[in-house]
Amino acid sequence: MRSCSCAHHNSVVNELRRRFTAGVQSALPEPLASFGMGLLIGQRNTLPQEISQDLLMVGLTHIIAVSGYNLTILLRSAEKVSGKRSKRMATLLSLALIGIFLLFAGTSASIVRAAIVSLLSIAAGYYAGHSNHWC
Repeated sequence: MRSCSCAHHNSVVNELRRRFTAGVQSALPEPLASFGMGLLIGQRNTLPQEISQDLLMVGLTHIIAVSGYNLTILLRSAEKVSGKRSKRMATLLSLALIGIFLLFAGTSASIVRAAIVSLLSIAAGYYAGHSNHWC
């Protein structure tokens, strides 16, 4: 039973990844689509070799590597979208995005570390101004 639900979960995640990739590729022309996939979820396999080499030559390959930077882009976008409406809703949106990001980008050590740091940052922001609870 357990392997069946995990297989179903993996197929759903793979389908979501495929749709996300197709959406980015239909919204942006190449090589921008491949570069965008690198920036957002660290997918480098579709980036043209010439661009990969150019990034390597100027020392910028780190911008398409999965890291906290990618997660920060998403969380800052969510912050802008939610504005100052509701601190709770902004926090929930950020938490959901972290979970989705982990599903899309994988669970490599750098991604998990970025997610943990982001969670700590969100918690600090959420509880800012409530320091009297700790006294």
